[in-house]
Amino acid sequence: METPEDHICPNNTLQINSIEELKRESLKRSEFFILLNFGIKSTKYITYNPKLNEFHINHSIDDTDETVAERDLAEYTNIPKAIEKHAFYKVI
Repeated sequence: METPEDHICPNNTLQINSIEELKRESLKRSEFFILLNFGIKSTKYITYNPKLNEFHINHSIDDTDETVAERDLAEYTNIPKAIEKHAFYKVI
């Protein structure tokens, strides 16, 4: 039986299940999104810099950029919470 998520998250997505997986999947600038209520997506372009252990994040909704250290992700972004709720995806 299909779920609403089957239509919202097509086969060309990868669910991100941990910060370590996010690091691996964002070594090159990649498109990610948080799946919000009613199927709305919050798209972000993320690049991980392993030398500095930080993420460069571009928020497509308002075209703003920020650089956030891994230790500050939970304080300054919703990404860890979205991963915990199984609502963070990479477009592949």
